[in-house]
Amino acid sequence: MEEIVTKGRKTGQTHAMIESMKQVIEGDGRVGVAGCKDPSDILSRLSSLGVEAKADIMEATKPVQLIFDKWGETIGIQGGDKVQTGYVFSKQAH
Repeated sequence: MEEIVTKGRKTGQTHAMIESMKQVIEGDGRVGVAGCKDPSDILSRLSSLGVEAKADIMEATKPVQLIFDKWGETIGIQGGDKVQTGYVFSKQAH
């Protein structure tokens, strides 16, 4: 299983990105697209190329930070929240 993160949308090379995604997905791989807010355009383009794909949310965990009092003692922890960073595209299960 191969997993790649593409930057094609950012550089204006959307068609090349979709073609690359098609090859990976047809080979039972997954493709992560960081910064993707709405997967519908990518899914429709893949569908027009004959690839039935699905999109799952890609999440990251924010770093945990310690909270200190004025004497330098640890008094708490903040962060660790999950945030959406994009979508992972893979083959649609039948």
